[in-house]
Amino acid sequence: MQLVITTPEDLKAIISAALNELLASTPSQQNLPKKLYSKAEAANYLKIPEATIYQLTSKRLIPFSKVGRRLVFRQEDLDKWLLENRKMTRKEIEDSIKNPKSFRS
Repeated sequence: MQLVITTPEDLKAIISAALNELLASTPSQQNLPKKLYSKAEAANYLKIPEATIYQLTSKRLIPFSKVGRRLVFRQEDLDKWLLENRKMTRKEIEDSIKNPKSFRS
């Protein structure tokens, strides 16, 4: 065993460097996949009946994966699907007709 004598400031610098190195080598939260949902969890997340989830998957209208015989849904896919299937309000439609260049689809 080796004994090292150091000042509190040097010890803080050593610990800080080690933590920075560890954090740099660990994937960030943004790079990690979001939660996977079962059919029941996806229905609860979307606030729709499970039967509707089944209909949407059988018609291939909602993104899903199969793990064995189970259906699984990624939260990020469900969020994207919700945004893509959003219907414009009447006001948004009127505004897009009046000023099509400023409308963002």
